[in-house]
Formats: sequence, structure tokens, C-alpha cells
Amino acid sequence: MAEVPVIITLGGQKFVYTADMKVLLLTRLTSGSAKSLRGENDVDYQVPVGKVARILSVTFVGMASGSNAGKIYDEATANTATGANRLCEVDVEGTTAVIRNECSYDIAATRYIGCDSSGSTGVTCVALEMDA
Repeated sequence: MAEVPVIITLGGQKFVYTADMKVLLLTRLTSGSAKSLRGENDVDYQVPVGKVARILSVTFVGMASGSNAGKIYDEATANTATGANRLCEVDVEGTTAVIRNECSYDIAATRYIGCDSSGSTGVTCVALEMDA
């Protein structure tokens, strides 16, 4: 009997799961200062050599009243957020506000996914790590 492929679907994107793929859940709480998203063992996630990380969705959750502009970045250094490297920015209004963006950003090997906000905001990314 032929093996049935596993299809990963998020929004309009579909991927056939292969042995080189790893599904990532990266998170961080940010409040006005640049940070890197973290993965397993609460360590800043850096794309491994020979791999690429494709961000499939970004979710921002407001953690404080008022306007909280949440942003993510493609960065060469951990815990940085450079305007020229911004991938996404959304305005999250108030506590409990949730904004989810489906996207397709490729982050190259050795890079970090940075985040910051104008207020207290939780950031979560779902990504696929795969061979470059």
C-alpha cells in the first residue's frame, strides 16, 4: 500500500510534509524593546545553517490598554528590530485584542525573527523550518 502524504495547510498555503521539515511555534512578549522570538527551551530562535524558516502566520495579542503597534523583523542579530528589516506591523487596540495575519515570509539561515511593540503585546508565529 502506498504511503499517503501528509499535507500541511494554513490559509491558502499547502505544503507536502517531508522529512527535512519541522513545524515551529515561536513566541515572545514584547513591551517597547526589541526582542527575538523564542522556540524550544525558551531560547532565541536562529534559523540553522542550510535551512530556511517560512513564517505562515503571525498573531499579535494586546496585553495593555490603548494602542499597541506589534511588529516583526528579519534580523541578523538577536534582540534587534531595524525599521528597514520590518516584515509586518499591525495596530492591536486594547487588552485581549487579537490580530492574526496569514503570510509567507522566508527567513534565511543564521537569521533571527525580531519583534517589538509600542505597548505590551504578545507575538506568536507559526513557521516551517526546511532545507534551503
